[in-house]
Amino acid sequence: VDPSYDFFARFTYHTKDHRLTPDQIRVFCMCNMPVNPDHLMICCDTCREWFHPGCVSMSEDMVRRVTAWNCPECANSVRA
Repeated sequence: VDPSYDFFARFTYHTKDHRLTPDQIRVFCMCNMPVNPDHLMICCDTCREWFHPGCVSMSEDMVRRVTAWNCPECANSVRA
């Protein structure tokens, strides 16, 4: 099993009434994927949304070194 898709295993299927728990899951980042707690993410200091490093052209090492960061959308609105 590919560990990057481990979050799918965090649902419980109830066979008696054919439903999943939770029935909805919050998505993050510009890729609209749920959080996988096994993977690093970075939070924008302005909008407080979470992003995967690869989706914002950062390495995990860059994320670990940064002290303040704005997502591309917030960075663009600050420049405007």
